[in-house]
Amino acid sequence: MINSMKKDAEKLFMYRCEKSFDKRDCEKYFSELLGVKVKNPVCHEINGVNSYLLECPNFKNIKREFKLKSKYDFRNRVFASKLYSQHVSVQRTGNFNNLDDIFQSSEKKNYSNRDFMDFLLEKYLLSEFGTKLRFFFLNRLEALLCSDRFKEYTVFPFGSSVNGFGSDNSDLDIVLVPRRLNPMWYNEIPSSFEQLKEMGELTDKTWLRDAKRELSTNPSIKNIFRISNARVPIVKFYSSLTDLQCDLSVFDNSVTNGVMMSHILFTLTKINPVIREMCTFLRLWMKCRNLTFDSPGPHVTNFMLLMLIVCFLQQRNPPVLPPIRDLGITPYSNKVPFTTVQYTATLFEQLIPEFFNFLITFNFNKYGFSPLDGCVRERDVDEVLYIENPLHTHLNICRNVRGKQWRIFKIEAQYALSKVTLEGNLMSIFNTKIVVKDILKETENFV
Repeated sequence: MINSMKKDAEKLFMYRCEKSFDKRDCEKYFSELLGVKVKNPVCHEINGVNSYLLECPNFKNIKREFKLKSKYDFRNRVFASKLYSQHVSVQRTGNFNNLDDIFQSSEKKNYSNRDFMDFLLEKYLLSEFGTKLRFFFLNRLEALLCSDRFKEYTVFPFGSSVNGFGSDNSDLDIVLVPRRLNPMWYNEIPSSFEQLKEMGELTDKTWLRDAKRELSTNPSIKNIFRISNARVPIVKFYSSLTDLQCDLSVFDNSVTNGVMMSHILFTLTKINPVIREMCTFLRLWMKCRNLTFDSPGPHVTNFMLLMLIVCFLQQRNPPVLPPIRDLGITPYSNKVPFTTVQYTATLFEQLIPEFFNFLITFNFNKYGFSPLDGCVRERDVDEVLYIENPLHTHLNICRNVRGKQWRIFKIEAQYALSKVTLEGNLMSIFNTKIVVKDILKETENFV
């Protein structure tokens, strides 16, 4: 998938203008304007300026007079009807900050559970424009960065932009990968950690300095910072042309884990897309109930929630997802056939109450989870919540969660379940009026 999208991005360019068109008129207008066939246009408004991403297989054949007449930024492959500021701020959806707007919109339209889910998926998952924008930028970044010292490398996306759970507002995680890894990475054929480790070359942190120097030659790339003392050294920067916040890392074992986890999560969404629906809905629930925050802390994070959902879907009877080991992605594993529960438009309506009940009734004090093997294991560590890291099985994904936050989380789940049971409408959980802090002392034995 990523290989084909990178290939398609080689045909993309951006055109910025005030005019707006429907898709058919857009193709005709730009084909006549440029003198070459243009197809599959997608558009997004940036500060009142329409930014079109267009496919042009014969980019070099664009009319010379058009290039001369328009404001053409060759480096970024951007045409414009006039000069526009590159200090843009794209008003994209993709986060849960405007909660009142969500509920006002849904109440006006009297959404059913399915309608509300479709609304959330359309509003908060990565759009066609958001996807193309990321690969368009990766193509331009590779042309800029992968020369001179990095000429033997290519850029590769990972994280929320490609794992099936990202939004238009997600940051773009990028890794520099040796070009000779193309057969493995582009065809998404897993390899052992030993093979991956042998191929790493930029082990010294001087690459941070060199990458920053190359990036700074492009005026549209701003706010470039080296973070060399992190567990995974990165270069952070901002693309003002695309309004993307980016983290650039270099290929090593730690980054390999991130890429592999992206592949795992994407594969799980293909087995049964209900996991993406549940995650989107329950992330909104956590945000509404102030159960999670943008900064790290002792609370359940979005990634922990996702892994809790994975464990639940592995443990229910019949299971919806297989053990991660059976995907054939992790080291020393083989793909094992798995028959999932048939996906239907109403499956999430059944599973979300089941998930709340799972949170309430499962003995988290005694048992933890191994998503790698798809099983429950008796715990031997004194931590509130234990989910084994499928790529480093000696680590607990949820080690930062503290008792008070976990008790609040489970109380909220209990109230959400009672609300859904009484009213039969999943949206009702967002209107649950309880003050958990006031009743927490009365429920010390709840966990």
